[in-house]
Formats: sequence, structure tokens, C-alpha cells
Amino acid sequence: MAFGNGALLPAGPLRETRSRLSTVDVVVSNGLSEYEPIVKNAFSMQLVADSFYNLSQPLQKASAADFSGKKIFAIAGIGNPQRFFNQLEQLGLQFESRAFIDHYQYQPEDFAEIDADIVLMTEKDAVKCKCFARDNFWVLPVHAMFKDNLMPTILNKLNK
Repeated sequence: MAFGNGALLPAGPLRETRSRLSTVDVVVSNGLSEYEPIVKNAFSMQLVADSFYNLSQPLQKASAADFSGKKIFAIAGIGNPQRFFNQLEQLGLQFESRAFIDHYQYQPEDFAEIDADIVLMTEKDAVKCKCFARDNFWVLPVHAMFKDNLMPTILNKLNK
């Protein structure tokens, strides 16, 4: 079922009723292409990433290859932590991981027992860890990659 159990938050995944879809110009879903046949003007996007930056020194960049041979630990306190871990695997990284609840408020103690050369996290997590960042905290920024046909649809709406 493309809309989960059909219930609104907190009982289900929906923020608004399905009837709201008839009043919007486009619907963009994160990698959930099953909406496309169901919803008029539905487009999927994918979050992509290819390089990391150091949380303590954001101008310092690294690729996944730079972490080769290092002991890596990944954390994620987002709605779907496995999506982040899958991205790291797609980049060829081997790591241990820990998923935290969404919107988790990290504390320095959360990292006390982590014995790793590199600690990887999402940008959302990095915001919450910046005030106690260590030199081995690295962040994977992502950007949205949209299907080619989304931009003409948006431009057409703007020109009306």
C-alpha cells in the first residue's frame, strides 16, 4: 500500500489526508516511485552523496576511498537510519553502526564507548554534535537528484 496504513500522524505516516493531493501541483517523494502511478504529477527523487567533510574542520574533505583500512562507526538519528547506512555501503564502506531515534539529542557520553578511527553521521545529526565534535567526526552531505521531467513541470507552473 503506497500510503502506509492510510492514517494521519501519529497513528500513521501521513501528514495530511489523501484528499489534499488533488489540490497540489506536484508531489515529490524520496525514492518512493510507487506513488507515480497513483498520484497525478508525482515525481520521485533520490538523495545522493559522494564526499564527506570533517565536522571540526568543514573545509577538510574526504572521499570514501580515503577511509579505506580505517575502523569506521556510523550513527544516524533520522526517520530511516537504514537509508543512510545503505548509502555508506553503496560507497563501498565497511562499518559498525548504531541507529538512534529520530530527533535524538546527542550528548558527548553517546560517543564515549565508540572505538573507531572515523565516526560518520548525517548532516542532521552533525548539527546536534557540533558543540562537542571530535577530529574524527565526519559528515556525509546529501543533495536531491530529481528526474529530468520535474523541472519543466515546475517552470510551466511558474510561467502561468
